[in-house]
Amino acid sequence: MNAQHSIAASKLKRHKIAFTMTPNQIVLGKSKLDILTIVGLVIFPIVSFFVIVYFAWQASADAVLLKMEIVSALFFMLTSAFLTYQRLLAKKRSNGKVKVIRQHAIEIQTANRTQVYDRTNIAQILVEVNELDQFSYEGLLVLVDRNHQRHELLGFQDEQEKYVKDDIEFFAEFLESRLQLQK
Repeated sequence: MNAQHSIAASKLKRHKIAFTMTPNQIVLGKSKLDILTIVGLVIFPIVSFFVIVYFAWQASADAVLLKMEIVSALFFMLTSAFLTYQRLLAKKRSNGKVKVIRQHAIEIQTANRTQVYDRTNIAQILVEVNELDQFSYEGLLVLVDRNHQRHELLGFQDEQEKYVKDDIEFFAEFLESRLQLQK
């Protein structure tokens, strides 16, 4: 494998995208579910809920300040769970299909069919960087075919816009080179 493959592998690992790589092909699979996501999405909200219920049960009728803290904690817990869930869904949507990148072609495999794209039926590769909230950014790599259909090839989130932009642009250039789309 060459240096570009090694760089691509390290970037995919950093963004927790499942993949296998050989000299002839790269198979991008589903996104990995990491322990931080499980803690942030499942364990933290459940534990927080029970802690809040406990304090609400213990609070007396005139403990207004404590009740305000409970409402604030509930709001934080629900917001945290919602944002984590949103990020998980976005990553699953972008990386849910298996993509096989070969020299000169890419296969997108769905449950029903396999579509093959090469320089004859690819109109362009788009790079999109979107701000999800004030603390996170999403990068998307999108294949647009000659029928103007969009196919998300890769997507990930990070807290640093520069890293998202640099990484998604690297993958666009890597894919364009691999598929020989450069003009």
